[in-house]
Amino acid sequence: MSKSTVRVYVRLRPVFIQEGQEPEKTCLRAVDHNKLELLNYRNVDETLQYRFKQVFAEDSSQDEVFCTCVQPVLGRFVEQRHNVTVFAYGPTGSGKTFTMLGTNVEPGIIPRTMRSLFSKVRQSSCNKAESFSLSMSYLEIYQEKVHDLLGQRNKDLPIREDASGRIFVSGLTEETITNFEMFERLFVPASKNRTVGATKLNARSSRSHTILQVQLRYSKSSNSNCTQTAKLFLIDLAGSEDNRRTGNTGIRLKESGSINTSLHVLGKVVDALNAGCAGRIPYRDSKLTRLLQDSLGGSAHTCMMVNVSPELSSIYDTHSTMNFATKSKSIINKPFTLEEKSDTKENILAELKVVSPETPTTSNTTRQEYAPFLSPLIRKHMAKMESSLQGRLDRIENLMKATQTSGESSVKPKLELEEKFRQHDSHLDGIRKSAKKIKSLHVQQKELKELRAAKRTSVVDDDFSPFVLKRRKVSTASSRNNDLVKFKQRRTFLTIEKEQCAGAEEIITIKIPSNASEMHTANLLNILNTGNEKSLRSLHGIGSKRAAQIIQFREENGRFEKIENLERILPKQFVTKFVENSLLRSCHLEVS
Repeated sequence: MSKSTVRVYVRLRPVFIQEGQEPEKTCLRAVDHNKLELLNYRNVDETLQYRFKQVFAEDSSQDEVFCTCVQPVLGRFVEQRHNVTVFAYGPTGSGKTFTMLGTNVEPGIIPRTMRSLFSKVRQSSCNKAESFSLSMSYLEIYQEKVHDLLGQRNKDLPIREDASGRIFVSGLTEETITNFEMFERLFVPASKNRTVGATKLNARSSRSHTILQVQLRYSKSSNSNCTQTAKLFLIDLAGSEDNRRTGNTGIRLKESGSINTSLHVLGKVVDALNAGCAGRIPYRDSKLTRLLQDSLGGSAHTCMMVNVSPELSSIYDTHSTMNFATKSKSIINKPFTLEEKSDTKENILAELKVVSPETPTTSNTTRQEYAPFLSPLIRKHMAKMESSLQGRLDRIENLMKATQTSGESSVKPKLELEEKFRQHDSHLDGIRKSAKKIKSLHVQQKELKELRAAKRTSVVDDDFSPFVLKRRKVSTASSRNNDLVKFKQRRTFLTIEKEQCAGAEEIITIKIPSNASEMHTANLLNILNTGNEKSLRSLHGIGSKRAAQIIQFREENGRFEKIENLERILPKQFVTKFVENSLLRSCHLEVS
């Protein structure tokens, strides 16, 4: 895999001369073909020098820019099928759109690139053994929304990532093009759909980033199942804006905010790549950087055309642009050729080198020569793997032949299928009968549980839910004659009775007199009204948090008149169980 740094080129825009005014002083000049000099706004007595791949002065032509920047990498796109990205960067009014689109008299990079691309494809297509096809898509990113300029323009399209890690726009229109005239019929109307607006610095300022995507598909007639694909991106970025100079208000102010935000994220991506961050690079923070993920630090040959204004009034924008361009030229990409294969039977057999059944083989044929890139353990089992794959492919072919034949040859397979269906139906009937039987058993089990529950009785105080202490009988002779259930009572007001029920159970009923409930309620109220946090936490279910709530309620509202007042600070269900469990806990029953 080869390495390629981002190629950075700088182009100076001519100084604008307004009628009746003298030319504005400049802060930037080209020293030679790859070096320029900029005034240091922090110290006007000093200058800063920058070096780039190429510096184009104010009098440079469109053809010179194209032949120097794009022509060399265009050959890699057609001949080696490498991804290529060319984009214009710079502040608003610096001439980016002119560089990319140009005019009818002086066409820019995009029309010159497409003419040269079709010419190269025609030359390569003269060889009948090779096949080329081109398709195009055109989109804009306006206020962080992706719009299709060839299709439904008002629909925001999502950006996806496929299994191979390639970024694409879902639902984007893709048109096949065979010549420049067909491209022009599609591109010119779509370019008019781009969002533009007037500012103080530019009468037709670009309010969105536009991306023209051209996809190349290449295949050989000798291997039609193998296709190589490559993408060419031609990008015209919207310029960064200083709203104090552009005078933006309303919708223009909102647009400039989105533009500056996306360009700021672009700068963060460049900083992260230069820092060699092993962690996250913020591609996903902006739709623009998400689409440029392959162009910056990815697998594309990238050319950056930096456009700057030489006027002294633009010195701050020019200074930040030069810093960005300097950092960008250190980014390293790793271009490679993407190859896709269709999974046909011939391809699978060719890759695994499976011997056809018609080809005679000998027992001395070694399997070690197959797939040498595999581990020894896998190569040891290659014979079983290959025979299994061959058997599956043969069964598929036989099934296809059986479906295509007619008459008597198809009668037998049909009869076999009918017999299988009948067996399947009989199995389903058995499953249905089993399901009905299981359902009836569930009903019987439910009735038995209800009957057993009805036999259990308990007599308790009316204020509390009934409870039963149950002990199963031990199946021994001594258990029938001797009562092994003993209660250690710490309260004398409880009465315990035993009752023999049908089956192997005995029911123990606890009778609680009504005065026990009153005594217990009075004791609880006393603790609630006078107890400290420690005594409150001794109650069943009361922790530190609930004890603090009780003390706070007592301080704010006075004494608890009745137990039900607890429901004002605690759940009703908790209060009911709290009273029941406290009463049982006060009895201190232990069964041995």
